[in-house]
Amino acid sequence: MDYLEQQYFRQWWVLLIVFVVFGVCGFGAVQQLYFGIPFGNNPIGDSGLIFLIVLVLLFFSSLLMVRLETHIDEKGIRCRFRPFQPKSISYAWEEIADIAVQSYRPMEDYGGWGWRVSLTGKGQAYSVSGNMGIIIRLKNGKQRLIGTQKVQEAQQVIAYYFNHPEAATPTL
Repeated sequence: MDYLEQQYFRQWWVLLIVFVVFGVCGFGAVQQLYFGIPFGNNPIGDSGLIFLIVLVLLFFSSLLMVRLETHIDEKGIRCRFRPFQPKSISYAWEEIADIAVQSYRPMEDYGGWGWRVSLTGKGQAYSVSGNMGIIIRLKNGKQRLIGTQKVQEAQQVIAYYFNHPEAATPTL
């Protein structure tokens, strides 16, 4: 019994920002490069405009590539915030003191979504959208939150492995 979830930043306001930026860049490029009308009050040269547009488009298109991956299996819980984390962060079942899938307040508890550290002592959070998460309290006193959109599936797999440690230990 495994659990795998991949979440992307696909909120309407993120998509709106990306499309508006793409539209402004496209308009500016056509205006200056095709029609020869300088773009903006203090326009830069054509090569500078092309370079700037490429940088802006790369940055904003990268927002669409960011994803949170969560994997739960007999070993424990792993999460990775691509492309920012080169490898997954793992929490073995033996390290976890308590775990629950519950609602949280993204803005108040962690300052929003993304890879966050709480200023109110709630630990680190990895979230993309919504207000439901897997809250992990480790035996060393640290706390982690991993956002989820698959609440029931996560609860079932966690209950299976966390409440049945014999299921998490492979038999030889």
